[in-house]
Amino acid sequence: MTPDDVRRLLKIGELPGAVRSLRPRADTAPVAELATATRALADAAGFEDLAAAAEAAAKRRGDPQALYDLGYACVEHGVAFLAVAPLRATLRLLPDSRPLLAELAEDEHRHAEAAAEIAEADPAADEGDGGTPADPDEAFRAFVTGVGTGWLSAPRDRVASPGPVPGSRFA
Repeated sequence: MTPDDVRRLLKIGELPGAVRSLRPRADTAPVAELATATRALADAAGFEDLAAAAEAAAKRRGDPQALYDLGYACVEHGVAFLAVAPLRATLRLLPDSRPLLAELAEDEHRHAEAAAEIAEADPAADEGDGGTPADPDEAFRAFVTGVGTGWLSAPRDRVASPGPVPGSRFA
């Protein structure tokens, strides 16, 4: 599906169909093409902030802030599947961005994909601040071993998590 195909669907008033038509290519389409299609959708839906973010991402293709803003706006407007490609592109530009990793993990509940992105990334050098382990790869492997196959099913004593805050409704 191309931006022109999206425009054709929008021209006949088929906004839901235009959104659905992008899902199969959302992960593989070039970000600029996806941004152009997203802008057409946003204009049709009256989402000015999403349209502006999509326009900025299409014009400033290598700008991590423009890409992040597009991804964030997609999540905010309920089309998180369109956020994955721009957020992934931003992650390639800013591999140590924790907020970005969190956003990518939450989009479409793709936690395994985010974990794979983290595992493939080269760790940043430790400048001796004591804030990172001596070997981040080793710490990550230990963490993954501790949580096993899922966050929710891992034993709390192996994840070193105190659990819910005592005053919360989950305690």
